[in-house]
Amino acid sequence: MNRAIIFVLVLVFAAATARAQDMRTVAAVNAPLAYMAQTLGGAGVEVVFPVPPDTDPAYWSPQPDDIQRIQQSDLILLNGAGYAGWIENQVLPRARLVDTTAAVRDRFVPSGAAEAVHRHGPEGEHSHGGGTAITTWLDPQIATAQVDAVAEAMAARWPDMAGDIAARKHALHDDIKEMDAAFRAFFDDLSERQVLASHPVYQYLDQAYLGHMTSLHWEPDQAPPPKEWAALEALLDADASPLMIWEGAPLPETAKRLADLGVEIVVLRPMGNADISTPLFKALADQVR
Repeated sequence: MNRAIIFVLVLVFAAATARAQDMRTVAAVNAPLAYMAQTLGGAGVEVVFPVPPDTDPAYWSPQPDDIQRIQQSDLILLNGAGYAGWIENQVLPRARLVDTTAAVRDRFVPSGAAEAVHRHGPEGEHSHGGGTAITTWLDPQIATAQVDAVAEAMAARWPDMAGDIAARKHALHDDIKEMDAAFRAFFDDLSERQVLASHPVYQYLDQAYLGHMTSLHWEPDQAPPPKEWAALEALLDADASPLMIWEGAPLPETAKRLADLGVEIVVLRPMGNADISTPLFKALADQVR
């Protein structure tokens, strides 16, 4: 091989190696944290979020190559509140772990009474009961604290980025305030109505804005069995204009039967596994405008 070609290949390999060594990486256990890291770090940070798009990150089980990528990241963002149970069974570098809700544990909400294990989606069997509610970022106070924790960890790790991170942090705070205003207006209109949740994932919204939401265990892609319809009918208060919040649009036959019972449907995706290139807090707000 021509010596000049060999020399060029060596230079290219050396440059690629240097870029790989200089790459700043942040791993996150869910889309909200991945979005925070990407927004705060900009083009200077690579975000590691290997959860498949059709899977709930809270119940995802990583493969060995996923674990390796996460272990090698400069920072590993945890949601806290019992989110992502897989972390309890893996050896992760403690010095690089960031518990983003450590400062706001007093705002954690119990998930409710223990519930039988059930299955939906590719994440398989799991339970929502007997612990702490996990969709913390739906509470604006907790979301703000999580942004602050991520920003602090990133600025400490990369002091040369601290100024840019601080500016972007304030922009995220503004987005959360916008989300808070949209949620407040939405739930203020529901203060006198019966509000049901198709699944127990809205506890933080209930804590922050309403205080009387009732959670069921209905899946958007599954038809509820007769006993669940009977239980719902016994629960409904027609005089309180019932409304049910769903993680995704229910089956057409489910939606029709709910409408026949006088139940209004609102879809509010918690966005635990959203596209992190989309402004997450604005997207949450847009769902209730």
